[in-house]
Amino acid sequence: MKKIIVLSLAILTLGACSKQHHNSGGLTHSEVAAMFVSDLNATGLYNVSIAKTYTEQAGYIVIYDYDLNEYDAVEISYFDPYYDNAATFLEYDTGSIYDLTPLYGNRYYDWYTGLTFEKVQSTSKDLEKYAALAQEKVIKSRAENVAAKFGLSVERSKDVVRLAMAWQKSGGKELAAKDQDSFSKELLGFSISDAKKAVTEKESGNSRPLDSLIEKAALTNETTPENVRQIIDQYFTK
Repeated sequence: MKKIIVLSLAILTLGACSKQHHNSGGLTHSEVAAMFVSDLNATGLYNVSIAKTYTEQAGYIVIYDYDLNEYDAVEISYFDPYYDNAATFLEYDTGSIYDLTPLYGNRYYDWYTGLTFEKVQSTSKDLEKYAALAQEKVIKSRAENVAAKFGLSVERSKDVVRLAMAWQKSGGKELAAKDQDSFSKELLGFSISDAKKAVTEKESGNSRPLDSLIEKAALTNETTPENVRQIIDQYFTK
């Protein structure tokens, strides 16, 4: 059955990944790096390029994030381009190093939040505040990408990105069916179960249920049915 569930499930990507899978298929490090960056950009959530393929740290690449104007080091040793979703992999990759500026005495400064951290003595309260501000920064930049790519309002795009991040942190497709349906209804206006039934109907020659769901998704997200169909064609009919 062709994959089909829409709009932000293109952003949710219907899945979570783990570091249990080593990159496969005999690909070289540079080939995996290229596929990783290509997959990230294809989600519409990222606008990045490879700044350095080989680093002094084995398994790492350096990418440049045009939206955040920063360089990030990402460990891709366990990224499998045939299994993992790049955006979800990056969310869970605890080995990634983001844009902090080193100062003297083991101190690090973040220019966006204005917070200074010591390597050992950062308080949990400071870290929580930093994490919240940093996440809001990411949500804003990703929402702008989603709005431009999928024709949504900026505010709705922020909702979509927040739901996408919540989906990933909750376990994605590993969630129980009722929990998947709950995410889908909030995001799209209908459940994954309803969508699967509509796809089955279409494959039997009756496209009306699926057309109805597309109309509902377009209304929920204040975009056009044509935009929704483009997203389906791009992400879920391969």
